Amino acid sequence: MDEKFLLPGRDGELDPSANIWRKGIVYTTRAAPTVSPGYRVSVCIKRAVSSAQPLTSFRDLYDRVAFVGHQRIPDGAIVCHGWRLLGDPGNTAAAFITLAVRSQYFAGEPPPTDDELSAPGGASLADLARLAPQRADEIYNEFDFTDPSAATDPITVSYAEPIPENPGRRVD
Repeated sequence: MDEKFLLPGRDGELDPSANIWRKGIVYTTRAAPTVSPGYRVSVCIKRAVSSAQPLTSFRDLYDRVAFVGHQRIPDGAIVCHGWRLLGDPGNTAAAFITLAVRSQYFAGEPPPTDDELSAPGGASLADLARLAPQRADEIYNEFDFTDPSAATDPITVSYAEPIPENPGRRVD
């Protein structure tokens, strides 16, 4: 990386070998941030898994998604959540949660136990399709596919990119 890039007021040039999609945070919003009944926040975190750092539990990933989601909806009810390995050799660990503002009609699911988090679990792909968590009003996506021993790639940040409002959107 061109060190001039780090100086204020300088654009610099990124090393052509740098992969800007190896580590980052993406935040997208569908609506004005007015939290009311039916409002949903979806959080997903993906991390690389290697033989040097094998995954023994999904607890850390799940705690992180729950923490981020509860920062936006402190008493949010769990609409759906899951934790699993992705990719052909299972080299990506992922956890996700969708929270909604509680209402008298929706109490939500209980959080998983340590025992449940010791293996992949939570919502199935069929559950996800049925619950349509992609209809969340806010979406947080954090990813880290860097090698911890050589993490020199830049961090990608994408904040508040609006999604056009869907006029046929459901009302809870």
